[in-house]
Amino acid sequence: MFRFFAYRFHIAIFILFVILNGSFLTTIPSLMGDEAHEGENVFHMLDSKKLEILGERSYIGPFIDYVRIPFVLVFGYTSFALRSVTFIASVAFFLICSYLLIKYVGKEESILPLILVTFSPIYLTQQRLAWAITFLPLYAALLLFLLVKNKWKHRFLLGGLVAGLGLANHLLFLPTLVAIIIVGIITAIRHPRILLSSWPIIIGFIAGFSMQFAILQLHPDDQGSQKAIAETVSDRWNAFPSLFPEIVSGSSYIASYTGSELSPVVMISITAILSILALIALIFPKHRNMAWIIAAALFIHLFVLLRIIDRFSLRYFTIFALGFWLLSGIGLEGIVGIIRKKNTAIANSITSIILAALIAWVIFGIAVPYLRTGGSTGIFSLGNRTDSASALVDTQPLFDCLKNLGPVTSENVHIYNRLEFWSRHYSEIQFADEDHKSTAKYLVDYRLPGSVKTNAAGAICPQLQHFRITERK
Repeated sequence: MFRFFAYRFHIAIFILFVILNGSFLTTIPSLMGDEAHEGENVFHMLDSKKLEILGERSYIGPFIDYVRIPFVLVFGYTSFALRSVTFIASVAFFLICSYLLIKYVGKEESILPLILVTFSPIYLTQQRLAWAITFLPLYAALLLFLLVKNKWKHRFLLGGLVAGLGLANHLLFLPTLVAIIIVGIITAIRHPRILLSSWPIIIGFIAGFSMQFAILQLHPDDQGSQKAIAETVSDRWNAFPSLFPEIVSGSSYIASYTGSELSPVVMISITAILSILALIALIFPKHRNMAWIIAAALFIHLFVLLRIIDRFSLRYFTIFALGFWLLSGIGLEGIVGIIRKKNTAIANSITSIILAALIAWVIFGIAVPYLRTGGSTGIFSLGNRTDSASALVDTQPLFDCLKNLGPVTSENVHIYNRLEFWSRHYSEIQFADEDHKSTAKYLVDYRLPGSVKTNAAGAICPQLQHFRITERK
């Protein structure tokens, strides 16, 4: 009977997942500056009608821009065109994760781990943003999917291609790729025939990454000094314990939308619960082997990640945080699995309550506050540094104010990118780019929390909560 319930539950949570990810796709949050900047590549490709080999940065490949082109041609140069690609990627990620968890954890036992990953505030806040790094979890899941398809003749070749394209898509796929390779070799070491037959991975990887490798060598200016980054790696390890509860609890991810972090008590409590569940996953015998494989992969991922990044940023730690929630989900299933053996109705109810609680948390803890305030320009903690929630504030009021106002620009790069993006599609926005900034009559900047708004005569849109517009003198 429970197997029938499990089958229906997978369908139900898939439908809920699609609804949550598709709802308010372009408004929660508004398009951020980095998304707009990546979208600018698509505009130049279509405008120049030439093949491009450079992405937004030397460490971000153009492959995703080519994927976006059909969506831009259909939906126009809009945020919906960009985010519809990430929406499809999220659906694919869910389906692949569901397959992998059913295969290696079990049909019934896969439900809770799947819920904790895909309905976590971490996933639902980060994986709807239309930038290249959003696709890294999908590349990881797709690579694992190909490597375990034993009956597929060319699975290693395809796996290598996905690995190469993933690394070409964004260099921060490297920690995940290294973790998969090392753990994969360790788990397959007792099967030398498999290891010897996996050589096509190298060919596929070269095919997927060789062009981007050349770009990295030719354009190293925006990659930072690797020597300087290596010299400060110990600082990041020392600071990581202070970041750990911020990201694992979801506090910083929530604050990136609302500007408000979880209270220290709530943050530490959630972190402690998840950590205990992860520990249970490593102890309970049924899925202990799988749990240790995931834990080893997370440690390797983190080790490489802290070596190659030069600062803490939320997007860098999304895969690690999702992996930790996955491990915790396996531990939670270990507890609920004991209950299920005695009373399936109670176990089913617990599963439903956890799903409902996560959905309610995302709706009433993130979406509703965001819709009510339009976000925030406040700052939040990232362990050893702070970040601003301004990147995701609601820009619709600003857009409405700027319609037919006159030439406008901004000294803030993120606002500048949004203005440029709008001007490509909406003739009402008169944008003065870098070459024509002197023609701009108006400047846009963020309005910091607590800053005084004015209703004086001549003030431009004083009702704006998060932006201020001034006449250029």
